[in-house]
Amino acid sequence: MQRVSFCLTALDARTVEPVVGLDDVADPEWLKARPPQFVPVVRLFGVSRQGASVCVRVRGFRPFFYAELSPEAAAAISSPPQPSSSSIGSSAETSSARGEGGRSSSNLEQVLDPGALAAAIEEAARRRGRPQARVVKLRLEQHRSIYGLQLEPSPFLRVELADFRDVEAVAAVLQQGEVPCLGTVQVHEAHLPFLLHFLSEHSLCGAGMVRACGRPVTKKQSCCSVELDVTSPDGLLNYLDYRELL
Repeated sequence: MQRVSFCLTALDARTVEPVVGLDDVADPEWLKARPPQFVPVVRLFGVSRQGASVCVRVRGFRPFFYAELSPEAAAAISSPPQPSSSSIGSSAETSSARGEGGRSSSNLEQVLDPGALAAAIEEAARRRGRPQARVVKLRLEQHRSIYGLQLEPSPFLRVELADFRDVEAVAAVLQQGEVPCLGTVQVHEAHLPFLLHFLSEHSLCGAGMVRACGRPVTKKQSCCSVELDVTSPDGLLNYLDYRELL
């Protein structure tokens, strides 16, 4: 593993074929039968403290949006909370919804049958002309909506997809009530660009310092002196996170 600190000057995103050992396309369980053919990769470009050009290819960050559910819909798809931290929804305490009033997030119940719900969403997307859309993760959370005066948090379903090009189409399917078990939902953050979500989730900004830890690339795809493959989020630290560890 190689570490590098650099000033972020540019970034872009592309979809590539999964790489064994870098992209886990068989997790969760329902992806094993039909794993995604492509996964997103975010490339960060910058200059190190020593003046070397740097390209960091970040894997593992998935495009997502939130669907605000009615209490009835949330109860229909949820199971009782589990104490285990290894199951779906376990990291909700450390997640917050960008753009939701009252940024706090807490664990709700787990999705009772995430594979069946993912299949229903994908089938609705297929009917709308997006047969390649793949749902890779579903998680129930609680947030306060930005619409109206909301004193109490509401149930939200975080939907993560394999391809950022499918976000708006899948969000439209949910918002128009084409998934019967969810009913008509209010969609949040589907309009935000994928790269903006990436920066927000990792607390990064342009010209900010980034510390990355990953595998050196054997076959370079850029002209940069240093090129690494990094897994999100563990392989990235912004300057403030890094300073707190010193």
